[in-house]
Formats: sequence, C-alpha cells, structure tokens
Amino acid sequence: MRLALIDPHAMVREGLQHSLAGAMPGTRFTYCGPSIRDARTLIVQGRCDCVLLDPAAGGEGREIASVAEMAMDPVPLVVLSGISRDQQSAMERACLAAGARAFVSKRHDTRRLVTTIRAVVNEPEPMAVLALVQSSQESVGIRLSSQEQRALVLYASGLTVPQVALRMQLAPSTVKQYLDRVRDKSAQAGRAARTKTDLYRLARVQGLLP
Repeated sequence: MRLALIDPHAMVREGLQHSLAGAMPGTRFTYCGPSIRDARTLIVQGRCDCVLLDPAAGGEGREIASVAEMAMDPVPLVVLSGISRDQQSAMERACLAAGARAFVSKRHDTRRLVTTIRAVVNEPEPMAVLALVQSSQESVGIRLSSQEQRALVLYASGLTVPQVALRMQLAPSTVKQYLDRVRDKSAQAGRAARTKTDLYRLARVQGLLP
C-alpha cells in the first residue's frame, strides 16, 4: 500500500512511518513531510492509496481549509489529529464535513489507524461523511440541514463561495442559498450572522468548529 503522510512534526512522522511499516508489511510512502503543496504534487504524479493528514500542517486557522484542499484529490483522506479531547468532537465533525473519509486521534494506537486506513481504501464508495455532523444537531439550538452545516463549516473555515461550491460539487448560487438560510435561521434565533466572522462564531457555538 502506498501512503502519503503530512505532519508538521518530524519525530511524529518518523514514529508513524516505523509503526505503519511494521503493522502493514509492504507499505511505501509516496510522500512523508510537512508540506501540503509538495504532497499534492507528488500524489498527482504517482499512485497513492491513502493520505494521512494532520490539519495543523496547514497552519493556525487554516486547519479545516487544508482538509478541504486535500479532499479535492481523488485519494481517500484520513485526518490524524492531536487536538485536545475537549475540542476533538467539533474538529472531527468539521473534518468530515470538509471531505475527510475518517478521523483518528493520535491518542489511538496503531491498530486503530491501520483498521481505518484499510477500511477507507477498500470501501469503493465514500461513506456518509456527514453522519457525525447530523448527530450534532441534538446538542445545538439552531436546526440546520446537513448541507447547510457543511456549507457553513467550509465557508467559515476560510474558503470562498466558489471554493465551497467546488468542494460540495454545487453551483455557487446554491452554496449562497445555503449560507443565506443559515443567516436567516440564526437571525430568527436572535443571533445576527451577517459577516464571515459572525458565521465563524456561529459555527463554533453550534459545535461544528473547534
């Protein structure tokens, strides 16, 4: 199996390489480094079965946008994050909404990661990545559809409307309609969300962003 590993920490990369090579004999790394741009270049040039990404590689404030960027490539994406426990649920929902196939905490052992990699590689069709996003509605005050939540997460994470449209495979006008609905529902709940910053705050209040 050929993997691409994108992580900003050299010691973490070295440890993961060693662990995965031992648990999955024959594993080769198309890329192993800190750069999303370099990884995407090599992934396009050569065959890769799965990408492992620590969102922190995108830089502070760009974590979810980086996941959305990597998810544009036709290779299953597994997010491998070391985020704190209190923020993990929101980060997981946001990464899945951005297009990741799975989310694994760095606190989990290698067996959990290997099982996840094999599952996403062997599954011919993406699973419903919004399952966790939809389940979050039980704990939030504003009821948003799965598509409204996904548009909100991507847009509030720094993507433009055209970029969100590309990620969601929709027309920009449709994405704008989703965002307008989010604003309307937020206003009806007594919370104005006119600007992108307002939407970012709303996404955090909703538990959709860490």
